[in-house]
Amino acid sequence: MPHIKRPWNIQVTIHGYFGFGNVGDEAILLVIIDEFRKAFGNVVFTVLSCNPRRTKKIHGVRAIKERLTSLSFWRSFLKSHVLVFAGGGRYGYATWRRMALLALLAELLGKAVVFRAVGVYPYDWRGSPVISREPTPFKGLTGLLVRLAVSRASHVGVRDRYSYAVLRLTGVKRRISIEDDPTFRLKPPGPSECTSLAVKYGIVGGRAIGINLRTLDARTNGRVINYVVGLVRELMGKGFDKVIFIPFALEVLRAGSSTTT
Repeated sequence: MPHIKRPWNIQVTIHGYFGFGNVGDEAILLVIIDEFRKAFGNVVFTVLSCNPRRTKKIHGVRAIKERLTSLSFWRSFLKSHVLVFAGGGRYGYATWRRMALLALLAELLGKAVVFRAVGVYPYDWRGSPVISREPTPFKGLTGLLVRLAVSRASHVGVRDRYSYAVLRLTGVKRRISIEDDPTFRLKPPGPSECTSLAVKYGIVGGRAIGINLRTLDARTNGRVINYVVGLVRELMGKGFDKVIFIPFALEVLRAGSSTTT
């Protein structure tokens, strides 16, 4: 947990890829909420989410949509003491330009701005899992905004050396930490909890196959699905009798060919 000057009744706004049903991002949010509560006691959270109802149900905190035309968003933002950009991959110029503008505004208003284990990838996400081998800097106006916002932040943590290099190449000269993903701090469930879940979902006994599929471009989808179908049939012929689909991003399943980051 970064050092933050403690006000009374601290209010924290958390910015991330929340509400989409992505298991990794929801786990990150769970850990960050827990860390702030342990460090500061009674904290008032507002999570920026694409599905506030879902976020409130899962995490038990206030959640709103990130809409710059919404009075609810601005009331919450102006009352907050800390703005946290939570980890996960942050892709593209448009995403980082928006984040940098929000961070700069928060900093000008005297709020603490924290980047927690973020992935910094300065290219546009187009549905293909392609990452350039060599880190490249943000350029132009976006590069200037990112450099100013990150340099003024209270704490900057990235999740890999690639992201570290991107910020350095963009001109950020302040201290940058390379952090483990917050989800590694999650406490694993005990045997009794695992057993009760297995009973609840009818997967006790036998041999099970767990499958997680992600939607990419149409061509890749077809190849991946055909391969997985063949693999499942082969494994079932070898004694596996249960197939369990584990969705990591619910919105992807609904959207068909859309993408998540």
